[in-house]
Amino acid sequence: MVDDLLDVLGPIKDTLSRQFLIKELIPLIREKKIAGEAFDATDAERFRQYLSDLPLQRYRVLRPLWGVDVAPEYAPVTLGDFTIDFGRRVLIADRDSTVFNTVHKPEWQNQLLIQCSVPARESSRAAELADKLFYRFELIFRFLIGRRTDWVDVGILNYKGARMRDQFLYSEDGNWLGHSSGWHGAMQPFLLKDARFPIPTPPMMRLFELLTRSNNDLEMHIVRCAEWTGQAIAEPNEAAALVKAAIALEALFSGNEKGVITPSIMAQIAESSAFLLGADSTSSMEIEREVKRLYGVRSSVVHSGKDAVDPKDLNAFLRICRNVVLRLLSGEEFKRMESVSRLAEYFRQRKYAASVKR
Repeated sequence: MVDDLLDVLGPIKDTLSRQFLIKELIPLIREKKIAGEAFDATDAERFRQYLSDLPLQRYRVLRPLWGVDVAPEYAPVTLGDFTIDFGRRVLIADRDSTVFNTVHKPEWQNQLLIQCSVPARESSRAAELADKLFYRFELIFRFLIGRRTDWVDVGILNYKGARMRDQFLYSEDGNWLGHSSGWHGAMQPFLLKDARFPIPTPPMMRLFELLTRSNNDLEMHIVRCAEWTGQAIAEPNEAAALVKAAIALEALFSGNEKGVITPSIMAQIAESSAFLLGADSTSSMEIEREVKRLYGVRSSVVHSGKDAVDPKDLNAFLRICRNVVLRLLSGEEFKRMESVSRLAEYFRQRKYAASVKR
């Protein structure tokens, strides 16, 4: 019943949660059953109209941000449409709010919170939409950090943090040999606005902005590439991480929605990466060869079940993914491009221009 209604609601369904719809439908269906009637198309249209009349408003959603720190004099920090600030400045409520006073904790005063705003018709859907944005923020922040490391761990929904690992050791005959323990995971926070940490450059700031603003076709592909790169950086298994890095480039350059990477598609991805990153013909050819080689490693993982890769290959793949995204976001020649097809046309023009010169 709910699924059928979702199909006819159109864009309205994106502003309402399934939980809310069920809550609103139950009394209507109960009335029909008591009257011995069926919920028909007229009732569905009336219900749809009721939902569309609910006001669409922007909800401000805040969550604790873990693994970061910032000097009090620097807060708030703005990354696109996300704002990071201390709870004492952003947790504002009516003094007489019993619910707020019940859940509010003194420690929230010094907790860093991240906030975003989302359009919705009810609060449950606002929370769902915000969590989707926060998850994407985590991926782009991984992209900002740029390397696979336990040095820092920044998260909202998927924060792990540092934890103690214990180990108990016995011999084959059952004799106790010893116990060891050690900390695993990030031991220090990412210090926002500190020179020792990556400072968001204009291309990185633009990437954060693209998460919440209207994107053209090319921008959507750039964001997907960055998010898959963030997944690859966060993935603990190196072989799986390398496959995700390959997907990042495919999400940007390949229009093949079936997911099959043919030799021609792989050549297109390698050539496109070379066009973007090569400073001259020699470096471009080197990048093209390197991408093709890395796709060979990717094929060995996907098709033959190879479960271990050289960390150097993985890091090289990640470096290419990041450099491609940042090049597209910083190059003046790409700022007015609106589609991947236009980008491909640009590459073809460069290729044939080089052929004519030779």
